[in-house]
Amino acid sequence: MQWNTHGTILDTGDTSPPDIPNARLRKLKPLNRSRVPRPLKPDRRQAAMKNATWVSLVKKPVRPTCSRRFTLLELLVVIAIIALLAGLLLPALVRARAKAKATSCMAQMTQMSLAMHMYLDDNDDWLPPLRRSGGQILLFTDYLQDYLDTPGIWLCPAGDRNPPRIDSANGMVLHYGMSYYDYDDLDLDGINNHLPGPGAARVRIVAEPEAVIYFADADPQSSPENIGGAQSGTEEWPLTSLDEKRHMNGYNALYLGGRVDWKRNEPNHIEWAVKVK
Repeated sequence: MQWNTHGTILDTGDTSPPDIPNARLRKLKPLNRSRVPRPLKPDRRQAAMKNATWVSLVKKPVRPTCSRRFTLLELLVVIAIIALLAGLLLPALVRARAKAKATSCMAQMTQMSLAMHMYLDDNDDWLPPLRRSGGQILLFTDYLQDYLDTPGIWLCPAGDRNPPRIDSANGMVLHYGMSYYDYDDLDLDGINNHLPGPGAARVRIVAEPEAVIYFADADPQSSPENIGGAQSGTEEWPLTSLDEKRHMNGYNALYLGGRVDWKRNEPNHIEWAVKVK
């Protein structure tokens, strides 16, 4: 056999083994059967599949190439919704706060009522004086303070703690006053309706003490201890020194009989005057 220039065998009729050059013999290597993959047994195959499954599970998730952000329009919509909710809730919160202050004020008046009745028991049913002058000016608050343990009880939670002007007789900030209103013949029955001057009258002479206002919210800038004293015999409203709009367009009042109630800001002179038995 002979080889042509292209590396193919020429058919010359010679059946002897081809004369292969040494260089080509070096390139022909025997087949390495040890590198051929063998088929796995069933149990090993299942184990390999399980390992492949666990490897696929523990792979880290692919993160997106870009993250979505809020647009300016979406941000404005969120701000508008928050502002709308705040606008709806704010009035309710303001009313709830005002109601809480009014309730706290009524609780303080209840303590005043208890102190007043203990004073009446100790003084033979005589009312405490509105004001007494001498070496030291004393108000009704000074006479009742011995029966009160709460500091600052004469300051209303809704009142101004630092008013521009203080006009009480003893110079103290006072948010509650005593009724000094006399109204003559209110119901035209020929009987004068009036409460005799505090300190000169007993509760037992009053026909209906539970219907007579005795303490009420007062303006600390206008003789707060004396409510209505300058308007006796008139129908003027509001009464002098009365803080008629302190609590939700009204005021709290303590009646001579002991109850505490909220009163609307409207003329009610009949509750500020009394009939004598």
